[in-house]
Amino acid sequence: MQRSWRLLLLVIFGLGSCAAPVRVEDVEGKAVSKVAIRYHGPRTVEEARLRTHIGTTAGSVYKSDRVDNDIKALYESGLVNDVRVLAKPKRIGVEVVFKVQTRGAICCSGFAGNTVFSDQRLAKQTGIRVGQKIDGPILTTAARRIEAYYQARGYPGTRVIHRSESGVVIFIIEEGPGPG
Repeated sequence: MQRSWRLLLLVIFGLGSCAAPVRVEDVEGKAVSKVAIRYHGPRTVEEARLRTHIGTTAGSVYKSDRVDNDIKALYESGLVNDVRVLAKPKRIGVEVVFKVQTRGAICCSGFAGNTVFSDQRLAKQTGIRVGQKIDGPILTTAARRIEAYYQARGYPGTRVIHRSESGVVIFIIEEGPGPG
């Protein structure tokens, strides 16, 4: 799935209640007065943890490239399902708002490509429990556990990747050549 990192939405508030869109050029290079995080949906990840992936800070200069990198870093962290950014010009500087939908708990997991071991056996190897809060490192560890399980049983070339969306995790297994 390819995502556009240019999900930047810019809004300017005039004297009235009407909002008029502005261009990136209208905020580019201005001082960032505030960086806020707004949650869309349940708050399953602490704000401080999300901020570790955001390079845009109050007092820095607004750069659209940096915001693009922040969006990319949040997606790559595995902590969010969706990110939108609003840049609101203020009297002094620009307020940057990251609207995030964080990942929830696992409701189910599945496996694709496995022919040697059953889904139930592999599920035990992941160490993930239904209802557990997940993030990228937990899923990566689970995939490495599956690989180690295969390798310990004579399948050294096995590789596992994972995909997750809306609480469903799929481990995609490329089984290596086995014993024999």
